[in-house]
Amino acid sequence: MKKEIYIVKGKKTIEFKLKKGINTNMKKELIIVIIIVIAIIILDTITHNYTKNNFAKINEQLEQIKEISENIDKIEKGQEQESVENTDTQNNVENEKDMKPEKQQELQEKIKIMEEDWKTINNKTALYIEHEELEKANVSMVKFKRYIQLEEYTEAIPELENCKYILDHIRDKEAMQIINLF
Repeated sequence: MKKEIYIVKGKKTIEFKLKKGINTNMKKELIIVIIIVIAIIILDTITHNYTKNNFAKINEQLEQIKEISENIDKIEKGQEQESVENTDTQNNVENEKDMKPEKQQELQEKIKIMEEDWKTINNKTALYIEHEELEKANVSMVKFKRYIQLEEYTEAIPELENCKYILDHIRDKEAMQIINLF
């Protein structure tokens, strides 16, 4: 519904047009803003799903590494106790001694697989996650790998837990939640 008002002042005619609703330029701007907001929400959902799925995969691998490390640590502590007690369980001690190199080999394989997966995930997530947060996870991974290389399993296990905590924190921090918006 358009209304036009004409004001005549001498020989000049001044025309005023009154429009009901939003003018066409504002409609275009509003549509563009809506498209941008929708694109942001879609991209955030995609990146969050990628982060959630891949960090869960890394956490699962870290949990497997932790279990193997705990088993090796128990074997080492069992051997120390057996040598102190010097009981008649020589077969158990020998079986555990045979298992330790196998467990260590399995542990190294799991770490290698985890490192390869993390390298890929880290490169992609670095595009949209703060580098400082990823750096904390990287440092924690380097520490626990070094402890494992030194066969310091009692030190490696807490560092593994710290790494898992950092990854969970990053995942939760990047989620679109009301808490994170404000």
